[in-house]
Amino acid sequence: MEESLQVFDTRTGKLYPIPIHNGDYIQAADIGQIAVPEAKYLNGEAKHMNGDTAPQIARPLRILDNGYQHTACMESSITYMRDSDTYPMILAGMSAFAASDSTISATRHQQKPMFHGSLEIADQALLRTVAYIASTIGLIYCHKNEKVFTNPEKDRSLIGNLLLMMGYTDPKIEQCLNKLWILYADHEMTNSTAAVLHAGSTLCDPISAAISGIVSAYGPLHGGAIDLAYEAFKQIGKPEAVPFFIEGVKLKKLRLFGYGHRVYKTRDPRAALIEELMQEHRDAVDANPLLRVAMAIDKAANQDPYFVDRGLKANADLMGCFLYTAM
Repeated sequence: MEESLQVFDTRTGKLYPIPIHNGDYIQAADIGQIAVPEAKYLNGEAKHMNGDTAPQIARPLRILDNGYQHTACMESSITYMRDSDTYPMILAGMSAFAASDSTISATRHQQKPMFHGSLEIADQALLRTVAYIASTIGLIYCHKNEKVFTNPEKDRSLIGNLLLMMGYTDPKIEQCLNKLWILYADHEMTNSTAAVLHAGSTLCDPISAAISGIVSAYGPLHGGAIDLAYEAFKQIGKPEAVPFFIEGVKLKKLRLFGYGHRVYKTRDPRAALIEELMQEHRDAVDANPLLRVAMAIDKAANQDPYFVDRGLKANADLMGCFLYTAM
């Protein structure tokens, strides 16, 4: 039996069946069939100038949608994008926020710099940018995992609200991420940080600068390496298969992403602090199948002369993601 909505129009007394496709969406064209004659036809017949009766013109029901809950969209190759890459979705979300922010939009249409020398305007724009990033991540996470998005609360911290929007309220997770984010923020210059500064030096708006950093992190020699590492974990499947993977790396048939660092030629000094956090959540780490594979790789890399002699250790970016996965 075909699923449908039954819409009763109180203006005309008509009942409209609206088919539900694939169990979770309706077509705007089906809504468009709901129509009523224009007001001038409701109280009698309208006349042409020559006195003939004019044909009735039915005006279809229009849909107004602000896009916030993504309730209306054009059907295309990206309509069902729960399996799409997260990075491009973040860029799309941030771009949408930039387009809807009147101050940000005005930046590109005036000769005088919007933020240079105007600290109050700049500070407010920076705060909104941070909020846009957190909201975008929360929306994407809920969309991809079919969870209900929860609105942020004024009395929560940034990380607390980010977790709340994603559906998590465990204070232990917030405490862990607070420590991890301070560790990352204290690292000073990275490729993506430099990209933000380069963009900001043009006196652009903070959203555009943040997007520049996100784009920089997309590459496989920066943040994209984490995605490739996790894809390898999935392909390996179980800890027992790790030795075969390690041999493939040594024979240069495979690559081990997330190990080694352009600056730290031996051990990343941040790794010790992240290991302490991992120890605090050891049960969650050990319970995750992907992380069992990751830990087996790390153990092999710390013992095999091939990796030891080359100083190839797991970098803090990869290790930090283990905590995200565990929790």
